[in-house]
Amino acid sequence: MVYRGAWKLWKLGDQLGDHRRAWQSAQRSVRHGIAWTTDREVALTFTGKMLGAVGCLGTATVSRDAILAYFQDPNEVEIGGHQFPVHGFREHECIIDPATVKTIKYEAIEKGGA
Repeated sequence: MVYRGAWKLWKLGDQLGDHRRAWQSAQRSVRHGIAWTTDREVALTFTGKMLGAVGCLGTATVSRDAILAYFQDPNEVEIGGHQFPVHGFREHECIIDPATVKTIKYEAIEKGGA
């Protein structure tokens, strides 16, 4: 399973149609994006945290053949022959050709939270 988050800004008080257009635009950003992650929590950080953000979380299952590149942040790095721990943000990122993603489940995220 892979996840991708996106958001578009919708000003509160605007027409409902404007909110719908922002939601559709966020869905397009998910569908046409190439960078996906295997970590749902990481994807949620890309769904917008500001008031008026229309957040969208996409979830998809893809074949291994669809993955063009895979990046995994290390637990530690080597500098000058010494190992140092890496603290904080870690991600497992997949670069995927959007044309190979057949089905995406979209989830609305309110103000960037789950």
